[in-house]
Amino acid sequence: MEREVNKFHALQLFTDTFSAETVHLTNEAVGIYIRLLCFAWTKNTKPFTTESAYRICQCRSDECEKKVDDILKEFFQIGGLEKDIWTHKRLVEEHQYLTDKYKKRSMAGKKGAMIRHSANGKSLTPIPNPNPNPNNKYIYSDSFEQLWSLLKIK
Repeated sequence: MEREVNKFHALQLFTDTFSAETVHLTNEAVGIYIRLLCFAWTKNTKPFTTESAYRICQCRSDECEKKVDDILKEFFQIGGLEKDIWTHKRLVEEHQYLTDKYKKRSMAGKKGAMIRHSANGKSLTPIPNPNPNPNNKYIYSDSFEQLWSLLKIK
């Protein structure tokens, strides 16, 4: 059973691109944009509806909904045949890039483990040999046995 991990906890923010693309926005609009980006990233870049965007941005007025609509139209694209579904092209590309990258690393790790552990059915991992070996009875020299017999408190 192969488990696919595709939820990445960190969103890489390309600050130069972000600053250049959002320099004309108000602080409130930047907050709306960041909130939508973060939501999309945590949901593995799955498309979301306009109503979901209003809830994500906690809109309570028509003015807020208009600001969200403006951000959606400027930075997001319609994510399918429906006109009410939104996605972010760059996030989808970054998510796919990271998914492919980690799949390749995982496969390389699995290949390396198979090579290390299945060379002709023998494990190449060394079996530890503790020193001194606790299974062997200790053989003491005659001088030690003499000294040991003279001791009263052992």
